[in-house]
Amino acid sequence: CVVCGPAGEHFELVVSNYYYQHGTPLTKTRPIFFLSVDYGPNVQATFSKLGVSNVPLVWFYGENGAPGVSDKFDDLFRKGVSHEYFRNAIVQKTGEDFKVSIPINWGNLIIMSTMWIGIAIALYLFFPVAFALRYAHYVFCLGCMGACLLFTSGYMWNVIRGAGAYTRGRDGKMTIWGGGGQQTMSESYIVILCNGVAAIGFILMMLSPKIKWVSPTVSTVLFLVMAAGLMSTEIYLYREHKNGGYPFRLFF
Repeated sequence: CVVCGPAGEHFELVVSNYYYQHGTPLTKTRPIFFLSVDYGPNVQATFSKLGVSNVPLVWFYGENGAPGVSDKFDDLFRKGVSHEYFRNAIVQKTGEDFKVSIPINWGNLIIMSTMWIGIAIALYLFFPVAFALRYAHYVFCLGCMGACLLFTSGYMWNVIRGAGAYTRGRDGKMTIWGGGGQQTMSESYIVILCNGVAAIGFILMMLSPKIKWVSPTVSTVLFLVMAAGLMSTEIYLYREHKNGGYPFRLFF
């Protein structure tokens, strides 16, 4: 379904890699199999019997039957959906090691290559104008602020994972989401604070006295390096220590 779509894609990627490396038949040498159940008219009884009221949900069934509390992959949605987490959880539970190979996304590669080639051609054709922009620090400030908002704002939450801090309930009323699998209000405030600090920092840099011994070209390069480093660090920390499923990456 739409809710389980992102998790299902990562799950299918991990399962296909496991089957490719260990074989598909269920044997004593490979006593593991995977099952995916999607919600529909014919499987409502299955969800009711398992007591499932919130999806997506991943359980591990061992040799002893029904899964225990430790066999529910609750951290999957608290840390973010990712194939790395699926793979590590399976290896930890079963002891069956395997690698996950991500297929090349040719469509994305072609689009990105075309975009960078177009940018290079535009810079070559309009080099005098682009060279003059080294003095336009306000343009760089606005561009960096826009990029910060793009990488850390509600685009990630509201488009990729759905509205987590503010959602519409079954009765049609707007309510604050209280679950641990989505973005909480405190996390929203942290994101707002990061954006505010970045914006204020750029404004103070523009209002600060000009450094006479630095040429406009050098100051522009330093400004871009500092801004890119700040954004890359923020995205890296957010991806590694808060949400493993954060889909954005800049330089590292």
